[in-house]
Amino acid sequence: MLGCILLASVTMKAQQLCNLWQEMPDSIIPLLNKSMRIELSEYMRGDLNADNGVGEFKGLLNSLNDSTFIYDCSHDFLWLRLTASSQLEMKILPRERDSVICVVHTYLAPAAESTIAFYDFHWNKLQNLLPEIKEDDLICKPDSMEEDMFIDAKALLEPKMIRLSLSKSEYSVAASYSIPLMSDDDKRLLNTILLQKKFKWNGAMFN
Repeated sequence: MLGCILLASVTMKAQQLCNLWQEMPDSIIPLLNKSMRIELSEYMRGDLNADNGVGEFKGLLNSLNDSTFIYDCSHDFLWLRLTASSQLEMKILPRERDSVICVVHTYLAPAAESTIAFYDFHWNKLQNLLPEIKEDDLICKPDSMEEDMFIDAKALLEPKMIRLSLSKSEYSVAASYSIPLMSDDDKRLLNTILLQKKFKWNGAMFN
């Protein structure tokens, strides 16, 4: 009996995710109209009901004549390849009386850069629920590094671009600086100062 209840709960949440995806305004992802989102949601339902993940190509051609397909999905998480140079993540975040839809849109060229937005279940945009990301959150000078070398390493990041990534398994978002095209030596230097910052959902906002 308990197993049936849990299965019904997961199925209901999967249906909720699919419905939210279908009703998303076209303005959020202009290259996917509602009929395209409905087609993708059929793949989502199949994967979520089978609970076997997404392993094979399951997608369609978008309005740019590029392939959009599902990287991964669960009852409250969706990760899509939108185009060859962009992807989207969507996560349902619980609050005391309702839930929030978090959408991360990442552009991948020349280096990854993300935007984040929050919506209610009617797709009304909410205030930003992610605190300002500061340089000190993502960069740290090693004790053994000379100040001049640290300054040189930071300069390699210009212009600074932040990549965000939602977690499938927990209510969190990770932030890190993107590494632009550079030599292997410069990458090694840069990696010595870079940090990743995880912001956890506290039921009202990320902190």
